[in-house]
Amino acid sequence: MRRERRLGVRWPDARLMTVTARMRQGAVLHPDWPAPLDGLLASASRRRRLGEGYGSVHDPHTEDLPLARWPPREAASGGAWLWLASCAIVPDGAREDVHYWHRRFDHAAAEQAAGSRLPPMVYEAHGRYRAYRTPLAVTVTPVLTWRAIGTPDAVADLLAGVWCTGKKRSQGEGEVLGWEVADDGEPDLQAVLWRPGGLISRPVPARHAAVLGVPAAQEVPGAYRPPYWRPPPGLAEGKFSRQWAPVLAPWTATP
Repeated sequence: MRRERRLGVRWPDARLMTVTARMRQGAVLHPDWPAPLDGLLASASRRRRLGEGYGSVHDPHTEDLPLARWPPREAASGGAWLWLASCAIVPDGAREDVHYWHRRFDHAAAEQAAGSRLPPMVYEAHGRYRAYRTPLAVTVTPVLTWRAIGTPDAVADLLAGVWCTGKKRSQGEGEVLGWEVADDGEPDLQAVLWRPGGLISRPVPARHAAVLGVPAAQEVPGAYRPPYWRPPPGLAEGKFSRQWAPVLAPWTATP
């Protein structure tokens, strides 16, 4: 019988880490779950593994990250486990600014590509060629930090290839100038799962609410392992499907 490969770092070998990104100007962050560290590491690992095939091949492979997993029983059975890494922690004093991204029809490029086949009139006021000026709420901060449990050297190695984070990276947002990974000693579960202000630090399956001491916490739909933009795989009425799972609400506070 084929044994399931073991993912992640064993707890006795893991260390508590503080990961810091030095930002050029800030990033466009999700208001609830800003830039999960395990998502960044999974993307970097996948890009390194697939090379030129990154983004163009279908590969359900679960990336093996240099992080510990929790809870141990769920991780061993393949259940609702998660990587021990927080979402981005924004320092006090950070402010929000509004940037804009634009989309306009490139007439010169279209004429060069289509030649005489280009329609005599392209309407930019509406339809598929409409011009856009869209606002972006940017968190302006010199640094972003994360807490995690795993292997510091391996985390630093993967992050060395990550040069941006957050949304609208193609518009120049979220540029990272450099990374620092500090070894903070023995693993501390509470330091990773809870933010300094006392709120939950990352998506956690709602089934673990009682273990964390918040059995009455509210639930919201989401994903608790990367990729966070896509529902996790599951079975619905005997067929393979993807559905969002219930996770603890981002406003869940320490008991």
